[in-house]
Amino acid sequence: MSSALINTYESAAKMMAQMLIAARQGAWEKVTELEQSYMLKIEVIKSLEQSLRLQSVVLTTDQN
Repeated sequence: MSSALINTYESAAKMMAQMLIAARQGAWEKVTELEQSYMLKIEVIKSLEQSLRLQSVVLTTDQN
């Protein structure tokens, strides 16, 4: 797994923790802000995972 993917997962996890804190404080505007950033991180994760899958397929195909 790439370090970029791991770093992005860690960043998303930190955002989730921040959303939980904001929700407990009743700071719903902050929760919404964080949620939007979190969803962008999820899109980055999806893209990185797709890229890794494609690289894996290419490597597997090249070995044959």
